[in-house]
Amino acid sequence: MNNLKSIIRTSLVVNLKNITHNWNYLNNYVKKAEVAASIKSNAYGLGAIEVTKSLIKTGCKSFFVATAQEALEIRNINSHIDIYVLNGTEDFNITKELAKKNIMVVLNNFRDLDLWTKVSENIGAKLPCAIHIDTGMNRLGFSEKDVVKLSKLKIKSLLKINLVMSHLACSEKRKSKMNSYQLSLFESYLDLLNLPKSTKISIANSNGIFLGKKYHYNMVRAGALLYGINKPTSIKDLKNVASLYAKILQIREVNKSMTIGYGANYKVDKKSLIAIIELGYADGLPRSHKSKAYVKGKYVSYVGNISMDLSNIDVTKVKNISINDKIEIFGKNILLEKIANRSDTIEYEIISKIGHRVSKIYT
Repeated sequence: MNNLKSIIRTSLVVNLKNITHNWNYLNNYVKKAEVAASIKSNAYGLGAIEVTKSLIKTGCKSFFVATAQEALEIRNINSHIDIYVLNGTEDFNITKELAKKNIMVVLNNFRDLDLWTKVSENIGAKLPCAIHIDTGMNRLGFSEKDVVKLSKLKIKSLLKINLVMSHLACSEKRKSKMNSYQLSLFESYLDLLNLPKSTKISIANSNGIFLGKKYHYNMVRAGALLYGINKPTSIKDLKNVASLYAKILQIREVNKSMTIGYGANYKVDKKSLIAIIELGYADGLPRSHKSKAYVKGKYVSYVGNISMDLSNIDVTKVKNISINDKIEIFGKNILLEKIANRSDTIEYEIISKIGHRVSKIYT
């Protein structure tokens, strides 16, 4: 173990206590509604197994994943939580395996419905599932015509519908007319389906939680906010969760007019001290990155093109800098939001793309 620690040069520190704090905050905020957790894409890159275990301990009972593989991995750690597969399935045997493990598939179209019905008939039971209705994302989900057809099929006699859900397209924009439009459309679809009162209803993703009680129904689905990203500026009680660090591999003096990196696009205008860190675009740092890093109380700039495995940072003004000193890429002093803004991307993309070479440390 000591030898392993000595070779770790890049690390993503994930604060599990802050994740559970964020879940508890949202749980207290919505009061009567259930707060489910989105843990798709390896919990947005933070580690689905570890995150799920922490959330279970704090009281979370429902989890959303994207794929069957993700669902089966999570089921291995707990046999009692509710797991929903957002992207549906297309293989009979895999679908049957999910059903036997009490994993619920989100039905997005009639192909999904037909497959889930066949699996139910094969097993000899009305299997619980979820229905996804599209209200404006035009991504996954049953369309308006589909919902009318569903209402005539009497699906309640075919399936045990545990949840009906939709997904907001503009929830981070509180004043967007799209939010109220989708809510109104969703209400009309629910009226058509006329489902039992016990059915769980959900339209609110993370920022949808703050649009008001009428968006809560009896379940909200928190993702980014659990992980401290894409937070509304008015909400101060949600905590940051992840910090990314890299150690200095080498320090070199570069004379005036010398160039740095691929393409020789960056030319130093004076004698400089350059630190090389073992972190590049293969590890999730955007090649278009234009933000700062932080070391020993100083904000420092990236210089030259970011390459696959390495980046160069100007540490000329940092006193007593040395090899193995730790550079903060994002965290307490460098907000992930700023990195995303200056890289022409979003926080989700950066954090979910952090590569497997970056060691995860849980606190």
